[in-house]
Amino acid sequence: MSITLEDFERRLAEAGGGALRRLTRETLQRAAKEAERAAKLRVTGGNPLHTRSGRLRSSIRSGVRGGTKGGHKGSIEGWLRAGGPSPKGQVKYARMHEFGSNGPITPKKADGWLAIPTKAQKTGAGVSRGGPRTVEGLWFHKTHPDKAYLLKKIGGKNIALFLLRKSVTVPARPFLRPSIEEAAENLPAALAPLLAKALKADL
Repeated sequence: MSITLEDFERRLAEAGGGALRRLTRETLQRAAKEAERAAKLRVTGGNPLHTRSGRLRSSIRSGVRGGTKGGHKGSIEGWLRAGGPSPKGQVKYARMHEFGSNGPITPKKADGWLAIPTKAQKTGAGVSRGGPRTVEGLWFHKTHPDKAYLLKKIGGKNIALFLLRKSVTVPARPFLRPSIEEAAENLPAALAPLLAKALKADL
């Protein structure tokens, strides 16, 4: 199909005024959903996070803003987030997983300890059964100025239920950024045909 330069300019203006924006928005919506699915997979089964309560996964959301009469004129952007309100409540540790602790985490009190539950104190899903204050019969065993354990005699054996540390550093285990990057890599190929579709011409 051939068109004149005047027709091309007119159709380009029409596309920029609505059709192209609508198609771009639809493509971004699909890309955002693709990123959301990828992020949820990354917090499932240890890639890189292990699923526990499922709260982090359920807090992952995606969407598109702008590109409509009520949105930002001339601006359309997709978004992906986690940690906000979810069916299972607020997930405050989402940012910690994505970016890490940005340095050591220390107890609030100078003479305090950070208590880390061991496998013996976790459920099959990897969730702690409770903190030290909820467990009776614990006793303190110090092995280093900065390391100790809280043990409990179970079945005649002393079992470590909590590791005690003066500081810990949480590494970044991103699940949002890699998912966004993967979805973004596919956008150029998806957006390329939109102009021709909006113009309704085989160019």
